[in-house]
Amino acid sequence: MKSPPLDLQDDQKFALMKFKRNIRDVLKPEHDDIYLVRWLKARKWNPEAAEKMFRESLKWRETRNIDNIQQWNSTHNLDPYYPYGFMGFTEQTNYPFVIIPLKDLDVNGFLRCLSKGDLVRAVIKLIEYHVNMAHEHSKTHGYNATQFIVLIDMDGFSVRQYLTKQVLDISVILAKVYEANYPCMLKKVFIINAPAIFTVAFNVLKKFLSAETIGSVKIMNSDRKKWQAAIMEVIPKEILPKHYGGLRVDANDDPRCAANICYGGKIPSEFYMTKQPSIDSLSAELENLETEFNAVILKENV
Repeated sequence: MKSPPLDLQDDQKFALMKFKRNIRDVLKPEHDDIYLVRWLKARKWNPEAAEKMFRESLKWRETRNIDNIQQWNSTHNLDPYYPYGFMGFTEQTNYPFVIIPLKDLDVNGFLRCLSKGDLVRAVIKLIEYHVNMAHEHSKTHGYNATQFIVLIDMDGFSVRQYLTKQVLDISVILAKVYEANYPCMLKKVFIINAPAIFTVAFNVLKKFLSAETIGSVKIMNSDRKKWQAAIMEVIPKEILPKHYGGLRVDANDDPRCAANICYGGKIPSEFYMTKQPSIDSLSAELENLETEFNAVILKENV
């Protein structure tokens, strides 16, 4: 099925043509124009820079067998503990919409159930699932379907207890992986009910994020009127849960749409790894992960 035509200016069309010619030796059927434009946008429509980024990402995918990551599973099924819900696509604009409620995220539980490498793989597996789903939708609904709108709700989530080197190091690795391998996937990220201390953690991550990613993030405190108005500028009431000011309830008439959104919860202690790694081994593993996932940080001068 042919994708809807992209609305590109003449110089952008030329850049896309040159980019496709430069990478023709590694192009696959799934690498359609909608997919390739993301790499050009990430490199300011510079075909040579986009080619370098694209080839490095392909190498990363091959080395880590990312194309088959959906076949990877952790020792225990942790799916019921990942807080997120895919709410569908916005009408007319066709952006995919995801809600991530952090209140009952058991960060310590995940750290005790998974090695750091497996924790990174688990997040990548989740990203890959949604990226592939969105790309399929883009074949009939165009480029917008590949750009996510994400609502992250920090109400009730204690940030301070997770401001540890271990958590921040993993967050940095994931930020690098995202920027190097999933360019221009975020249309807008609303972080609501954010405590003031959250800016400390975000300021650490900002140095590893592109200007485009940073520009997509809107951090808002607990002023419900303000964040509700901002969200409803881009999200139709029909797919926004009633809890957030929309009209949607689930089959049980729940305004939080718990039938559609997983809210996480405490991971059973019997899922914990028998032997917990030492601080030294954690540091070594994080260092190995930096090499293993070999993500390229986007730089403004590239």
